[in-house]
Amino acid sequence: MNANTLVRLSLNRILSSAGFSSGPVKAFTDWPTLEHVAFQFIYFVSPWLVVNGENLAEQTLRDAIASYDETLLLGYEVSHRKFIERIAASAKALSSIRVSVEGKDGLWSVWTYDEPLMRYLANHKRYAIQIRERDTPVASSTVMIKLLAAISPTKDLEVAGLDYLSLLHMSPSQ
Repeated sequence: MNANTLVRLSLNRILSSAGFSSGPVKAFTDWPTLEHVAFQFIYFVSPWLVVNGENLAEQTLRDAIASYDETLLLGYEVSHRKFIERIAASAKALSSIRVSVEGKDGLWSVWTYDEPLMRYLANHKRYAIQIRERDTPVASSTVMIKLLAAISPTKDLEVAGLDYLSLLHMSPSQ
């Protein structure tokens, strides 16, 4: 099974577990690019990344969809921005963990967020991952930049109207 198929299956599983198996996700029908963002997010963090006992992709997408739905009364543009902001906020959680991957040679290497984790695993023929909390988190702003660059084209981020300064100070629960 290739990585794209695995990510698509993971997105479907996440949506199903969040209660969206019976109908389309409003965020994705209103803004089809948001489904692509969700897909790219899972590809960036992988379907296996667990932070504080929660699957990061699943929790983040569930929260992003809920944020979208909760702010619809304020307009589609606001909801679009809230969806992207919730994804961006996951950078705080990512910056607090160190993901090491073991290759077939038995050596471990640390994922540096420079490329999506799924691509890193495939390119380096890695077979096992280890997730540990960092003693000192890396700068979440740096991780957020890497994350946003990986999940969405610049034009779509511009359309979202993100306030990057406030995003840099956002707590992971927002």
